Amino acid sequence: AAKTIALAAGHYVTELNLTRSLTIVGRCAAKVTLKTTVWGSIAADWQDGPVEVELRGVTITGPGSGVLAKNGAIVRLRRVHVVQAVGLGLGALGGKLDVEDSVIQGTTGPSGDWHGEGIGVTLGGSALLHRVRVTANAFAGIWVQGSFQGLIGDELLVDSTVASGPGAESN
Repeated sequence: AAKTIALAAGHYVTELNLTRSLTIVGRCAAKVTLKTTVWGSIAADWQDGPVEVELRGVTITGPGSGVLAKNGAIVRLRRVHVVQAVGLGLGALGGKLDVEDSVIQGTTGPSGDWHGEGIGVTLGGSALLHRVRVTANAFAGIWVQGSFQGLIGDELLVDSTVASGPGAESN
């Protein structure tokens, strides 16, 4: 069974590479902040078996990437704000994202292969987005590249993205 960690109000500096199922619950996104390290992120990675991670009621901020679902891992986000990540806000990199009632805002770049995408789906990944706002990201709101299993969204708002940097075209 998955373990649950409850976070009190506060700011936490972290880099998580989760290889086991886990639920992290914050009091609310306005009161609980997880700040990634310079090259870090919060990543779920299927290595020794199925991995399902759920994050609820937290804000995640950079200077690293936001949340990554890798290699078949499943990541559920509920009432999560990803603010000012670097490179990639949310990534389905061969894994599955299930995001609800969340905001991805102000992702900047570049960092590695990513240029400031709010949400990136590639390497056989997929994303289910319900009541999600993707706003003010530097390169693209949602970027789908190469092989992917699917992208489904409802009540999805993508706005205020100003494409800049390598490969961006000006209007």
